[in-house]
Amino acid sequence: MEAANDYSENIYSPHCDFYIDKCRRPDGFEMQYFHFHRKFEIYYAVEGSLKFFIDNSIYLVNAGNLVLLGADSVHKTTCAENKPFTRYVVNFSPDYLLELSKAFPDAELMKCFDHGLNLIQLSLKRQQTVESLLSLMWESQPDSSEGEVSRKLVLGQLLLYLDSCAIEAKSKEAGKTSNSIVEGAQKYISANFSSKLTLTDIAKHVFVNEHYLSRLFKKSTGVGIIEYINNIRLAEARRLLEKTTLNVSSVGEMVGFGTTTHFSRLFKDSMGMSPQGFRKLFHSRE
Repeated sequence: MEAANDYSENIYSPHCDFYIDKCRRPDGFEMQYFHFHRKFEIYYAVEGSLKFFIDNSIYLVNAGNLVLLGADSVHKTTCAENKPFTRYVVNFSPDYLLELSKAFPDAELMKCFDHGLNLIQLSLKRQQTVESLLSLMWESQPDSSEGEVSRKLVLGQLLLYLDSCAIEAKSKEAGKTSNSIVEGAQKYISANFSSKLTLTDIAKHVFVNEHYLSRLFKKSTGVGIIEYINNIRLAEARRLLEKTTLNVSSVGEMVGFGTTTHFSRLFKDSMGMSPQGFRKLFHSRE
């Protein structure tokens, strides 16, 4: 990780139209800060498990799962268990596929990002196809115009294939029954995060005792309720810092933090910079 004051590298990376990486993370790995970039991202877990924090949501990502991120999604990853994990990550800007889009105007290359799905659990057959396409891109050496064209074509093929994966996942999701207690707690938190929330209040709302709710929530989401509430509040704080001119104290108060000091400390812990630094960086990048 870069030095703490080098925000542009910590938060906006990589700075190119296309980037692919395959990496095996050691056990106990934890990304220190949230980050975001002006590109779309495809993240595929080859082995192991990790927690993926995206905006105000948290996902448990296992081997064979795929994550889709739109541009500017604030995110970070943390290992879910003390075991190594391996992943592919692809970042690209729409401009990278501009020539391909012009050549095939009827092909909706970015449609897979329009289904509202961050996490897709792939079947074994689909895993094999996705890994094969990612491997082709990873192993290619685009040091010639032919190699670059080939990689763009493979990326286009992958995006079209992921659209069919997303459609299939949506149909399966529609038939699933969710955990009504955890879902009820999440809805209550989303509606009331700006006020003083206690575990007792949330437990009463979903008609269970506090200890049971804590265990069930952690098991279902991978994080504790307090961490979940803070992530919701910080996501809204980032939005207010981006979109309004409210001062930091007002932002912290509006999202439910008791003091500006507490808000600033948690914000810096998650983003690697102060709220003021985040606002300055965001608008400078605009």
